[in-house]
Amino acid sequence: MKKKNKAKVYTFVISFILIATFSFQSVLAYSPQDSLKDLQQRKQEVQRRIKEAESKEHHYLTQLKVIEVELGKAQDQLNALHQERDDLNVRV
Repeated sequence: MKKKNKAKVYTFVISFILIATFSFQSVLAYSPQDSLKDLQQRKQEVQRRIKEAESKEHHYLTQLKVIEVELGKAQDQLNALHQERDDLNVRV
């Protein structure tokens, strides 16, 4: 019975040491320079996305202004038609 318990304890200790060793090696393998490079790449990607978004925003605002002008013209035409209808109704 004691041999089985000792075997379990040894297995646990060896497993713990192996896991700790591999974890520590992966931490050491990732240097701060890699982290800085990753952050710089992410920053560049975010800046690129911001520029794209600003370009799209400008395009959509330009389209919106054109639509507003066209809408104003259509409203003027509609008002003119209503006025013409009212003038015809008065004459009849």
